[in-house]
Amino acid sequence: NPIAAVWAGALMLQHLGEQSAHDHILGGISLVLEQAIRTPDLGGVAMTSEVTDALVAAIQSLAASDVGETKPVAMDDLTDRDVERS
Repeated sequence: NPIAAVWAGALMLQHLGEQSAHDHILGGISLVLEQAIRTPDLGGVAMTSEVTDALVAAIQSLAASDVGETKPVAMDDLTDRDVERS
């Protein structure tokens, strides 16, 4: 699941004081999840490379537009809203 790996990287950046980069990454994750682009472990059908490509595009878009008010997804929200358990 590339979302988890990228999210971990965002947390590292936040720890290192790179709040803007952290916010852009979490904003990109939010955008991708809102588009329902997910790997099978999160209830989707996309391949890892497809999710990764979508994440890169979303993060680049946010960084290019320098959106100051990204809306990161809270871990509890991700668990409740996006992970379908069968």
